[in-house]
Amino acid sequence: MFIHKKHLESLFQEYPVFNTDMYFESRIADIHIEKGVCYITTSNGIKFRLNDVRNYEDNKFIMIEEFSVGDSIVKQAGSDTIYVMKDNGRFYYIQGP
Repeated sequence: MFIHKKHLESLFQEYPVFNTDMYFESRIADIHIEKGVCYITTSNGIKFRLNDVRNYEDNKFIMIEEFSVGDSIVKQAGSDTIYVMKDNGRFYYIQGP
């Protein structure tokens, strides 16, 4: 239990929580989900974590299958929305409260 807590604390320090001030325009270099939290590293080295992210058009919660290594990812400063471009289209996800 103690080791797991230390591991999560380490991840939380390495991957700051997604916030509206962030800006990036990159590709997903690495992604993993642990204990319901999605950890993303972009190809230009930006790291962040996401909790409750939803696409309100199709009412899906983020799943590991929806974000993939190599996808383009864009986040404008001042916005709570992440855009992901895949081979089959452009999708948006909004960070929950």
